[in-house]
Amino acid sequence: MTKKGFIESNQVLLNGKPLEKILPQAAKSEICCSSCKNLPGLRTLCQTIWHQGKTYEAIPPDLIPEAA
Repeated sequence: MTKKGFIESNQVLLNGKPLEKILPQAAKSEICCSSCKNLPGLRTLCQTIWHQGKTYEAIPPDLIPEAA
């Protein structure tokens, strides 16, 4: 997987728009997680979503209907 692929790997699109653009008070962020930071030859950041004071590495299923 490419570096771009890692960043987009947990992205959710609704009608072509990223979840964080639809949810009120949400923002895209990135972290250096323990799995990806050890990949040889790649310095990779994983995408997270910040919503209502919490940062999520995996998108909780209950956020999807909230955005729809």
